[in-house]
Amino acid sequence: MRKTGAIAGWRGADGEHALYIGQRKIEVTAGFFSEDGRVPPPGKMHEWLPAMKEGRRELDMRVPMTRDMTHAEARLHKMDEFGVEACFMYCGTMVASISYLDEVEPAKAVMHAYNQWMHDEWKFNLQDRIYSAPLVSLIDLNWNCQEAKWAIEHGARMFLMPMGPFDGKSPADPAHDRFWSLLNEAHCRVVYHVSEAIFMRQHMAVWGEKMQSSRLRQTAFMWMNGYGERPLMETLSSGVWRSSTPSVMSGHGPVWQ
Repeated sequence: MRKTGAIAGWRGADGEHALYIGQRKIEVTAGFFSEDGRVPPPGKMHEWLPAMKEGRRELDMRVPMTRDMTHAEARLHKMDEFGVEACFMYCGTMVASISYLDEVEPAKAVMHAYNQWMHDEWKFNLQDRIYSAPLVSLIDLNWNCQEAKWAIEHGARMFLMPMGPFDGKSPADPAHDRFWSLLNEAHCRVVYHVSEAIFMRQHMAVWGEKMQSSRLRQTAFMWMNGYGERPLMETLSSGVWRSSTPSVMSGHGPVWQ
């Protein structure tokens, strides 16, 4: 598992610092953060996007991480400073790794290790103010239910799931009902974070676009159709149609008017 699933950051043979999963470079992280811990400044999208359009590298905007980015108590103080009562917290650069977790057993081990770290460092529910989202995936239904149950018992109120289908099935397919029942009974929610929708790989190739590439070298087309709007629309609409009107597609029962 260490060879195929362990995640770490280092400077590769190409000179770029990035996260690696096993020996595979997580391309989307290349150039995003530095070896000394500097990151793009929060709240600067309105400056970052024009810089990207003008060809100026995001590297020039990076700043040292502050304690409120990495420590729970400092985050609470920052929320107090800005008058924020409560917030959701999704995983950071780990979200870029999800599309590389394509081997079931290493994927389960990595996701649980991350969830355990998140609980140890942040808690899943910190004083009813910071709600952190552990990772789950329907790559293995039994494991997913066990992981969700463990997280719920440790205070989880929401879960982050990769966009798209699993093993040729919609997340809302009846085969996954056991997982959704578990969350419904606990009054939990599933959330999505913009990330690499690897199920779009073949479709992107038709357009001459390559998945799993650096965010600094992606086209706007890739951002829209391989990361954000289209994958999310497909995932959510699949949930709506599969869960509310499965008979419409089969030609039986009520039809939309």
